[in-house]
Formats: sequence, C-alpha cells, structure tokens
Amino acid sequence: MEYSEYMETLKEQIHNRHARALVAEEIEGHILEQAKDYEEEGMSHEEALKEAVHQMGDPVETGSRLNQIHRPVFPWKMMLLALLLTFISVGMSVVVARETGWQTVGMQYLGGLLTVHVIEFLIIAGILFLDYTVFMRHTRELYFGYLVFLLLCQISGNFRMDYQIGYLLSYGTQTLFPLFFAGMIYRNRGKEWRGMVKSILWIAVPSFLLLHFGNGQLCTAVILENTFICLLLLLVSVKHGIFGERKNRQFFALAGMMLAVGVVFVTLFLPAGSYWRERIAAMLNPASTEAGYQNLMIRREISDFKWIGGTSLLPMAQQDDMVETYLLNSIFSYFGVLAGLVVLAVFVCFLCHAFRQSLHQRNRMGFLLGIATSSGLLVRVAAYIAINFGYAFWYTTAVPFFSGNLMDVMVNGIYVGLLFSVLRNKMILGETQAAGKEKKIRLPV
Repeated sequence: MEYSEYMETLKEQIHNRHARALVAEEIEGHILEQAKDYEEEGMSHEEALKEAVHQMGDPVETGSRLNQIHRPVFPWKMMLLALLLTFISVGMSVVVARETGWQTVGMQYLGGLLTVHVIEFLIIAGILFLDYTVFMRHTRELYFGYLVFLLLCQISGNFRMDYQIGYLLSYGTQTLFPLFFAGMIYRNRGKEWRGMVKSILWIAVPSFLLLHFGNGQLCTAVILENTFICLLLLLVSVKHGIFGERKNRQFFALAGMMLAVGVVFVTLFLPAGSYWRERIAAMLNPASTEAGYQNLMIRREISDFKWIGGTSLLPMAQQDDMVETYLLNSIFSYFGVLAGLVVLAVFVCFLCHAFRQSLHQRNRMGFLLGIATSSGLLVRVAAYIAINFGYAFWYTTAVPFFSGNLMDVMVNGIYVGLLFSVLRNKMILGETQAAGKEKKIRLPV
C-alpha cells in the first residue's frame, strides 16, 4: 500500500478532527523515522517508505485502535465531585436558613439557590465543549478588551457609588486575570529570561488598576489572590521549561526575586500600626488587635466542636448575607467534625485531581491553562478554609460550588468550565494543534 493511501485510510478511522491531525502527525513521524533507518541500511527511498508503511500494519485496525485512545474524554469523576459539593452546599444553606427561622425559608429560598447553581453548571457545560485554544491564541486581544471594559465602567461614574458594581469590577471581574496571565506566559514561551521578565511585568497591571480605581477590602482580596495564583503559575511554568532550557537557573532566580520582594514589602509596608501589620496580627494573634475579633470568635467556637453531632451555629454564619462565607464552618458545627472532614476530603480530592491532570497535559496551552484554573481554585479554597477556621487574612473569596453570589458563580463557572475543557481534550490536542504554525514535533504515545 502506498504511503498516501495508507495515511488517508488511517485518518478515516479517526472521528475527531483535532485527534485526526494529531494521529496523522504521530504516525507520519513514525513512518518517516523508520524509512530513514531503512535507507541507511541501503534501501532506496521508495522501497524504504513502502517497507515502513508495511510495518505499521493494517491502517483500518491501527486507526480504530488509535481512535479509542485519541478522543475527547468527559471528566465524569470531576463532574460528579462538583455535583456532590453543590448538593452539600445547597443542603447546608437550607439547614442554616431553617435553624435561624428566616422568613425566606421555603421553596422561594431553595429556588434561588438552585437557580444560581444551575447557571453555574450551564456556564461549565457551555465552556466545557468549546475549543480552549481559541482563548489562548487570542489572549492579548481579549485582555485589552477586558481592560477597556474596566475603564469604561470607571468613566460611567458608578464604580465607587454602587456596591454591586464595585464588587463586579474590584473583585469579580478581576479574578479572571490569572487566565489571561496564562496566555501571556504562552506568548512568551521559549524566550528565556526576556520572556520570564515580560511575564512578571504583567502581574502588576491589574494590581495597579485596583489600587488606583478599586474598592478597599475587595481590592486587597483580589490583589493577594491573583498574586499568589500568578506566582504559583509562574514557578510551575519555569520548572516545566516553558521559557527555555535554563529552567533550574530561572527557577532559583525567580524564587530569589520573590524572597527579595517579600523582604522589601515587610520593610517598607509593615511599619507598626499599618493596615497590613494589623491584618497579619489578626490572622496570627487575633487577641492582640481589634481587627482580629472575627478570627478570635471563630476559634473559640471551634474549641466546642464535637466529633459527631453539633453545637450552635456561628452567629456570623446565621446572617443571610454571610451563609455561604461560613458554610464550611456550619457543617463542622452542625453535623460534627467527622462530617466536616468528609466534605474537606471531597474538596481536596477535586483539587488534587485537577492539579495532577493539569501537570500531565500534552501541550503547553493545556498545561498553562490547566495550571491557571486549578491553581486559582486551590488558592481560593485554601483562603476559604482559613476564613472558616479563624485564620483569615481577607474575608472575600469566590469558592466553587459553595458561593451563592451571581458574580462568583459566573467566575467559578468560567474557571471550572475551562479546566474541564482542558481535561476533556487531553488526548486530542497536541503541541502542533495548540500552537498553530509552530514547528511540528512528534509527541510520545
């Protein structure tokens, strides 16, 4: 069988168009490499190519087997964990509402909770089946449009006057920045030190906008969250060799720079009586400052938790606008420590699986976007756990499946949807398909 006929027959067995291109590239690499070996043994080019094709076996059988491997795989495990966490959060919210005797308890309240989470899963489902490479290839254009949106909202004059608009722009919308940052790193891939420095400079852009235009406490939360997420993404990217082959030198240089910046920050911005010093004291030693009142009260309540069965709910957790913020604490206090640990275990399982799968992506686009989304979820869940156990440094965070605010739900839907899209396309997108016109490479099977 001729080479061209073999390749056409094999590609006909592959159903997904992205997978078809990936498989064709891999098989072509195998055939040409084998043909080269035969030529070195003395065969002519035509004979070597025909023998290499023959050694690949029946194209229908080979193509069918590869079709079973290189196909979209729906992340059922992750989706089931997401549904379980959502069910737990809705159930616990209803329990808190009934225990506190709210007037809104009943079908209307439950309907509202279900509505926002249905919106969350509709966003997840919609993004899950999209081609995430479109987002990564057009990150710069999308990001500048995103900045224009923020500035136009500022010009409208409502930025500081309305809390919901302030929340949207100072926290909600800005939590999307790590996704754009992943695209910026991709644009600077392979550029060694210059690419790493240019990527670092992008972290300062949203922080400047928030500090200049934003809304106090909400700005503090999103600046800290975005900084942690972006630095984690940057460290993992450097260690993975995204910027070039000198990854060990780059990693230690980046770690040293982060340490130096930390020392400068402590020296210049943490004088006695400063806001940041108060926040640190409120987290580490809440009894030493008035700002630590909430942390101190939560820790005292935690000391009364029982392993099975509950105690009284945290007073703050009974306020209708604070239920989702302290939902995890309510599970521990109402159902007992064992029940709370089970919920934490589900969260940890979801996050660990997401991060591990992201590390194993076959192309740099999927790797960067997967790490950005999983790191974002990881940092926010860690902050949420700290808030619920009296170690809060800030009190605003968008947690997947446990948040009831519409903006948080939309942000979480985008994060989880992109994460699921990356995981779903793991076996059908290789570096060539993700990178456009880059030099072709033969990927490992």
